[in-house]
Amino acid sequence: MLEYILYLCAHFLAVSFPTPLKYWIGLRVSDMYFLFHNKNRKAVLSNFDKIPLGKNKHEAARTMFHNFSKSLADFLFISQLDKNNWRNWVKTIDEKKFDEAYRQKKGVIALTAHIGNWELGGIILSLMGYPISAIVLPQKNRAVNDIFFKQRLEKGLKPIFLGQSLIEGVRKLRKGEVLAIVGDRNIGFSKSIRDKTPNKTMGVEVNFFGRKVYFPKGPAILAYWTQALILPGFTVRDNDDKYTLYFENPIQIERCKNKEEFIKINTQKIASVIEKYVRHYPEQWCVFEEVWQE
Repeated sequence: MLEYILYLCAHFLAVSFPTPLKYWIGLRVSDMYFLFHNKNRKAVLSNFDKIPLGKNKHEAARTMFHNFSKSLADFLFISQLDKNNWRNWVKTIDEKKFDEAYRQKKGVIALTAHIGNWELGGIILSLMGYPISAIVLPQKNRAVNDIFFKQRLEKGLKPIFLGQSLIEGVRKLRKGEVLAIVGDRNIGFSKSIRDKTPNKTMGVEVNFFGRKVYFPKGPAILAYWTQALILPGFTVRDNDDKYTLYFENPIQIERCKNKEEFIKINTQKIASVIEKYVRHYPEQWCVFEEVWQE
């Protein structure tokens, strides 16, 4: 109940307070979280040991917590966005790449990662007029989960909870629609869908920053079954606290007769694109679990 009340308060702040003030409050909360949540802080520091930063890793980690706080505030502000005003906050780069991919009517896997504001990216695609669903991880608190569900659905983004994702995802793609997937966390499940544990059986080993790591098989499996295009896109925070949504070229899928080889080769291509953006924006890579299980 407390978590739900906190989210309601955060939503009120996000839509009622001026941006500088709501950010200031969010940053103070994230400072406390960084200081006292040892598990998440240690996981972020461990991840930052593996990637080039150009600065002290503790400073970079604290900045990442700040960026996540701002992104959460912006997500709660999404209710104020519509098809007429969203370009006041988000600019796009190479938007035509996405439109050209969609017009092929094969279905588009809109691949992203936990970089910048991934939730906002899916909402923007919906406001641009694309029929889009997104594979999402349920929140542990059911009331909080309802807040997130409503925020997405009100803007035309249809959530598909992890667990029903493959069958429903195939159906959407075969209709020529868009399916948003976050591709940098390999999440499995133990006792229930809300019980998160890394699971190698649901992932495939790839090279990421020169080390072996497991990335989720889902995007490649969906491409194998449907022949949908995989088009990466990343919604990155700019220095003025607005955003740029970068669209990449569709990944050049290598067709293999062997399913497992197909998954491994093409998941590596996905990992390489994500690595490029993590390398450029490490302080916006908001993953709070250890990626490298060494």
